Amino acid sequence: MKKTTITLTTLGLLAILSCGLVGYLSCRQEQVNNCSNCQITSQEESQLSAYATGDKAVFKNDTTGAIDTLGISSKSETLSFCSYPCNNTEISLSVRGNFLNNSFTIFISHNSPPGSAIPYIGFSGIDVTFPLGGTMQSMTINSISYNDVFTTSIDSTKIPSDERNYIPWKINYSKSIGIIRCYMVNGQTWSKQ
Repeated sequence: MKKTTITLTTLGLLAILSCGLVGYLSCRQEQVNNCSNCQITSQEESQLSAYATGDKAVFKNDTTGAIDTLGISSKSETLSFCSYPCNNTEISLSVRGNFLNNSFTIFISHNSPPGSAIPYIGFSGIDVTFPLGGTMQSMTINSISYNDVFTTSIDSTKIPSDERNYIPWKINYSKSIGIIRCYMVNGQTWSKQ
């Protein structure tokens, strides 16, 4: 009969590996059972409830009287990293459209940073975003009163000079209506009709 000697080091290594395996499997099972990070909440979805694919809104330049149409080309929900396992998830809801000869996106990311879902507007051509958060206020534009308006702005010097007629530096956004007024660098405004 042959005796097998197991050292304390070997026992310690086996214990650590066993604990690690048990921990991994329990975390993995928890991730399978709790994928709530992959769900857009109704509060988050309400931030973009004003828009649907195919919607159009007419805007008028308050100085020149020119007319432009804001058109929504798509509204989509995208899941990223939400397949098994469900940790490190990010979900986004976006609205894409065209306005002032430029494309824009209104975007909500569910878990970036974790636990937040602050929507923002981004225009193509510049690498800045207009966050839509903070305190809502009331305002009247063209005799229409809104009581759910976020005002958001960027540093106008970040807008390239060739884009200043197409990208606003400040936006009034109604949670229930969407974009209601855009302020341009040249002092002109575009207001929803």
